[in-house]
Amino acid sequence: MKIRHSMRLLVLAGGLVVLLGCSGPAIPKDWSTWESVGAPAVGVPVPGHQEPFRMTYINAAGERPRTSIRGGVVAWDYPPGTVIVKAGFLGSSAPGRGETPSKLYAMIKKPADPLARGGWVWVVSSAGKESVMDAAYCVDCHGYANQPNPYGDKNPGAEFRDYVYLPYRPDAESR
Repeated sequence: MKIRHSMRLLVLAGGLVVLLGCSGPAIPKDWSTWESVGAPAVGVPVPGHQEPFRMTYINAAGERPRTSIRGGVVAWDYPPGTVIVKAGFLGSSAPGRGETPSKLYAMIKKPADPLARGGWVWVVSSAGKESVMDAAYCVDCHGYANQPNPYGDKNPGAEFRDYVYLPYRPDAESR
């Protein structure tokens, strides 16, 4: 009887480890090969992203956001599976080709994930250690992207941008 009970606990514990291990997001290793969005941001650090140089990348799924009109305003919706990675670089000059970032920040569109905030799982990776940001800090700050704000193009039309400050526009001249 004790052996059967112990086996059940072991199977249950193993299932939890597998479940928890699979539910945690990971920043894909090939992120630096994705579409680069914009030029390196230089100058003043922004809340949560203290590095003076930042490069943003988006995976292929994110290159197909849907737009619609909601309440007379453009609304952007990124499909599940979208991953946006912001690479932060320290230093006093723009990063060179192949330079390793000091930190990675990622938004992973996983609306069904219990760790998601605003439909996104927020991840920070530093020194090879990845952490899910389960506090409201990231989503609260990125919530400002959905209204006029002081960053990027400032969203003067108060578009719903799905928590992304500068929505992906494949025809953008700035790239």
